[in-house]
Amino acid sequence: MLGMEDTLWVKLLVKIGLAAVFFVLCFLWYWFKFVGGSRKIVRAIELGDVDALRALVEKHRALLVEDDYEVLTTYLTLAVTANQPECLKVLLELGEAAHLQQRTLEEDDDALLQLCIEHGSPDMLRIMLAAGMNPAAEPESPWMHCFVHGSVEHARVLREFNGDKLTPEQLEGLGGESPLHAVVYGWYYNPREFESALRYLLHEYGANPNSMTTAGNTPLDLACDETHVGYAGNDKLRSLLIEAGGKRGRSIRVPEPAYVGRVFVKGELPDVAVIAAALPENLTVSAHPEPWNPSILRDCLNDSPIKKDVVEHILSHTSYIQVAVRGKAGEDPISVAECVLTVLRMFETAPGVVGVQFQSFIGSFVHGESGDFIPFNLVGVELGRTEDGAYLLATNGMPDFGLPEVELEMPAPLYEGLKISPFVPLGDVLVQLMRGTTTIEPGHSMTLLGRFYTSIEWGNLLTTRAAGFRCVMTTEPTPADLLSPKM
Repeated sequence: MLGMEDTLWVKLLVKIGLAAVFFVLCFLWYWFKFVGGSRKIVRAIELGDVDALRALVEKHRALLVEDDYEVLTTYLTLAVTANQPECLKVLLELGEAAHLQQRTLEEDDDALLQLCIEHGSPDMLRIMLAAGMNPAAEPESPWMHCFVHGSVEHARVLREFNGDKLTPEQLEGLGGESPLHAVVYGWYYNPREFESALRYLLHEYGANPNSMTTAGNTPLDLACDETHVGYAGNDKLRSLLIEAGGKRGRSIRVPEPAYVGRVFVKGELPDVAVIAAALPENLTVSAHPEPWNPSILRDCLNDSPIKKDVVEHILSHTSYIQVAVRGKAGEDPISVAECVLTVLRMFETAPGVVGVQFQSFIGSFVHGESGDFIPFNLVGVELGRTEDGAYLLATNGMPDFGLPEVELEMPAPLYEGLKISPFVPLGDVLVQLMRGTTTIEPGHSMTLLGRFYTSIEWGNLLTTRAAGFRCVMTTEPTPADLLSPKM
């Protein structure tokens, strides 16, 4: 016989068994009523079997609309990615299209219009927009997405429904990039499709060929880049942009470049007419028997990394020669500036010369030999350190040439251990920017000195607080996946 305690255990086990049976039965009920039906719905959508789908939707309507269409959102996504517009119509009959669009975004994190641009036809996009789906409701702009993928026909449909506008929220994170910038980035992957997108934007839509990013880059700037993986061979792209009036960003920011340089002399002024007998066009040289403004000069020198004895040497000048140039409208600012440097080099070896000045640069002499391009002849530099000991070197004067300021951050081990001067990698970046052979944007990366991975940020420079690029070097090599184009 079973004791009382044993009887209690038996009753408990029976209850547990009955509960288990109940849950199994519930599961089987759910499986046969819905999971099996779900598979049929998926199959109907994938095959485009509208009649079967309509029958299944009617059968499972209660579950599809339950919890504010939670289950339905998955099928909406499937219909779009499988490019089944007629099936999508059936599903949209269950609710208001704009609300279903929002619920799909909330439940599945799927932006239906964006998915349609990637996977669906223009006709499907038209169905979605006509039903009431709103391009402004998606976190990323469907209009911009068209040109990321070179989808001209989708763009035409969006424009038809006034979907070519970007909300303030959609503009965030783009850094000022326009659809034309997106086309330039995509050109490498499919030149034929992206040429159609380029022609549409320039000649049918009327896009501004000189829209600039926050960093000041036009589409032509991006097209002239010679350093980013996969962007070589853009001759036709550049030609089409130039034909449409495309310009480099720095020529827009400095439409009529004009620059001044000075040679500081202690004692008798050299004969200007003899040394600079033949001058380039629009360039003048004038001798001044008095010192250049001493307060301005001293302020400039105090902000520079020049040694004190060199500062005093320059301040000892008694006269100066001024070299001025005015470029033509649209002329490249760097090319105009180099005219001044050419003449400064003529004077710097004359007797009594104690220093030279050009824009923000002041020094004992112009760096490099004639014909060399040294960026530190064009801009001043300021030094600093971060709280964790990294070395900082920032430019002062890049906007004079229509370019953003740049700051290099170098980890202490590279400077102290490997004895690498931050002037070397910064100079490499500046040469490419000033020559226009590279175009950097926030989020880009570079490999400096041939081996060190460097990330590009945009913000206020730590050294000067001016807005510009921060090139943050690491001691690590560039990851291999960044050295080949993403296909």
